[in-house]
Amino acid sequence: MSNNNRSMPFRLTRRQLAAATGTAAVAGLASRFGMQSVAHAQMRGAVQTKRRFVFAYFPAGFDQLLFLDPRDPSVYTEEQRGMFLTDTRYEQLAASEFRSQVIRPRMAGGAESNLSFGPATLKYAANGDVKGPDLTRHADRIAIVRGINMGTVAHEVGYRFFNTGTFPAGNSARGSSVATQIAAMLGSTAPLPALSLRVEAYNETMPGRYSALRVNSIDDLLQVLAREGSMLEHDSVESALEQYATSERPCEVNVFDRRGLLTQMRESQGTAQTLLRARLSDRFNFLADSTNMPLMAERVALRQRYGEYLGRSLAAADINLPGSRAALAALAIKSGVAQCVSVMIGDGTDTHFSNNLDHANRLYPGIASLAALIDDLATSEITDPTVGLPMGDKWLDHTTIVAFSEFARTPLMNQFGGRDHHIASSCLVAGAGIRGNTVIGASGRVAMGVGLWDFQRNEVTDSTERGRAIMPPDVAATLVASTGFDPGDHRLDASIARATAIAPMLRTS
Repeated sequence: MSNNNRSMPFRLTRRQLAAATGTAAVAGLASRFGMQSVAHAQMRGAVQTKRRFVFAYFPAGFDQLLFLDPRDPSVYTEEQRGMFLTDTRYEQLAASEFRSQVIRPRMAGGAESNLSFGPATLKYAANGDVKGPDLTRHADRIAIVRGINMGTVAHEVGYRFFNTGTFPAGNSARGSSVATQIAAMLGSTAPLPALSLRVEAYNETMPGRYSALRVNSIDDLLQVLAREGSMLEHDSVESALEQYATSERPCEVNVFDRRGLLTQMRESQGTAQTLLRARLSDRFNFLADSTNMPLMAERVALRQRYGEYLGRSLAAADINLPGSRAALAALAIKSGVAQCVSVMIGDGTDTHFSNNLDHANRLYPGIASLAALIDDLATSEITDPTVGLPMGDKWLDHTTIVAFSEFARTPLMNQFGGRDHHIASSCLVAGAGIRGNTVIGASGRVAMGVGLWDFQRNEVTDSTERGRAIMPPDVAATLVASTGFDPGDHRLDASIARATAIAPMLRTS
């Protein structure tokens, strides 16, 4: 099991790449073994086994009042503070680009959506138009889960709990990342079954080929795809690898392949060749200019879409901004390189001294980047027959997105005018397999505590006999069930296999 530090930057060498992931498949990415290409392998199973997933992580705990679990300021007034133990303080946003009110989207027919969002979700221009990406325009594809019991107010514990669906042992993660478990369950044949950009990745129980390739930056991924000189072995080793790649394998090799390790290595070798020959680094290097005019036009459009929240297109210096990370996640999905992508889409909001306006400004770039990602996948058609999905469908029809954090912020402001760590959180789920325009669960009316959900009747309840708190394993089980697979499958880690899917979030059609 890998235990990656979120904040420690690193550079990948060939040997470090293999050691960090512990999987022959990823080790093969940087090799020259010449096996048959697997890019056009026959599609296995039903279309749902080709489901894509994006796990969008907002680090450091996001403010529910400003985003996924707002409160009506006309009800939660300063006079009622002692009753509800909640400070909306939306008036702090009045003179900014945000509005000091709850956002209630309208559906296509004009009816008010079931969803509501906090004021940090949208910015507005002086003429009243929405400024930047609009998350609410896809309310019909979005569900919100509220009142989730994160079981902790410690960063590492909550983060790793949602990441794996298993409560950590102290600060140490237990089990495999949900992305890795889903990739294994689906039998992913993507070159990278799981890709993690600035998100921890674990594999304790799944076959090694489903371990995530974890990169700390877009530059790291470009190194892998382009195989720069710094990743090469010494000339003598490279020569030996080339010789092995073109030689016949003796029968004795197959005799000792009882556990399938050599077969797995051969499969990964083909994957490596596919990646390197496809020159995917050209596709992912979207912040650089190109003399290829169609490619350059594609890059310009991408920079505009994911830089809209900045009021300009993304530039080369923006490589580590939320918009750039979201764009990379979209490219990884649409290029067929990865099936499950985890991306740190937001930047740190762990400040206990920020008022609403400062926290909203910290939170907004991640929200806007999430909105751009959903909009991109909702409007982009599948045009490549090799990905095994129906041509002409939109990518969001086959991609499920979950946005989460390790916990929330307190509904009451502290003595510094900021907010502290709060156990009850929310998450956003959108896209394939999800019933949009849906709210599941609720935080408490007083102090926004953990709520109770009746899993039999699919409703909020106050009864401790009929209901229990929604927890991260329930969300993970719902993601699994949305593909048509049984969350109780023994291949999944025990906590998720025992969890209950939140039925109303699943499509019935």
